[in-house]
Amino acid sequence: MPAYETVVQQSIHALGVLLGREPGALALRLDNPGTIPVVSTIAITDLPSELLLRRPDIRHAERQVAAANANVGVATAELYPRVNLAAFLGLQNTRITDFTPIGKSWSTASSLTLPIFNWGRINANIKSKEAQFNLAFLTYQSTVLTAFKEVEDTLIAIVMNSNDTSHSLKPLQQANWRFKWPTYAIIRFNDVS
Repeated sequence: MPAYETVVQQSIHALGVLLGREPGALALRLDNPGTIPVVSTIAITDLPSELLLRRPDIRHAERQVAAANANVGVATAELYPRVNLAAFLGLQNTRITDFTPIGKSWSTASSLTLPIFNWGRINANIKSKEAQFNLAFLTYQSTVLTAFKEVEDTLIAIVMNSNDTSHSLKPLQQANWRFKWPTYAIIRFNDVS
């Protein structure tokens, strides 16, 4: 058994380092066997579509589509002419106390920019941004469909497993045994990884 104890202690040290703590920080926590907390029965209160709203992969894909759509809008805005207007109105006097209208000053400026010579570059940029949008949309669509499949498969598995209680005792017994002897689970984790 000393060989197993050595592996157990080394595994606890490795887990401590993986969690960003000192190597022996988890020793007290993992060496004390305890009882498994009682968990209530699984209640499915949300619809699958409501479960999907909380998935970070779908939120990320949705934000990618929104960003790609905004990039198409920015690229399309380059087609339109740009008009810049500036104006200045002020007084110029030699003394601060002399506010006469003699020293008035003013200026105005404007500019108009038309995309005449770079029209082809702008159109190619728009097509590129539209292609990126289409890719982001297809990725979003694939992510949503995969998420629907995963949620539906999980809900079916929960319903089917709740109906069939003949096999549910063995995993509970294994979980109780692993909870009472956590070092076995650590050894199995290290063997698998």
